Amino acid sequence: TRETVKQAKEAVLGYAVKNGYLPANLEAAGARRLDAWTRDLQYFTATELVGSAANVCSREEASLTVRECTNTDCSSFLAKSNIAFVVYSNGEDADGACTGTTSPFYVREQAMGYNSPCTYTTTNPAFNYDDVVAYVSLDEIRSLRGCPQPLRITSPAALDQGEEDSF
Repeated sequence: TRETVKQAKEAVLGYAVKNGYLPANLEAAGARRLDAWTRDLQYFTATELVGSAANVCSREEASLTVRECTNTDCSSFLAKSNIAFVVYSNGEDADGACTGTTSPFYVREQAMGYNSPCTYTTTNPAFNYDDVVAYVSLDEIRSLRGCPQPLRITSPAALDQGEEDSF
């Protein structure tokens, strides 16, 4: 399943780099859509990047966010913004409720025990988090496609006084 999710991510990424937009589904990218348990992979996109009318080079932001949890209840996390797409398997337990189906998506530590809907517990958990998740940022797609990088000025708000013909 890890290889299937990785392959699906690479197929969608390749499609986006070649065409300049995301495919509507995994099949359009030529990706396998079933995990090792013969269940559909989950594929979510920043809708503004889907279809031939979209153009990744003309976009500077994507609407998806992923939160990589750093503690059990996910009250602490690393926020990853500007995500173009997320693809994942619900794992052996077939319960993807903890990763979610809308932004922000949550990526948790493998085998964290929980009771649905995503209440983490160390005693009598009904499920262990086993989703296999992959995602790609818009910046990664833009870079691989060779999109012109936007000009960004990071100097202070006020510049020092200058003098003509001096270094």
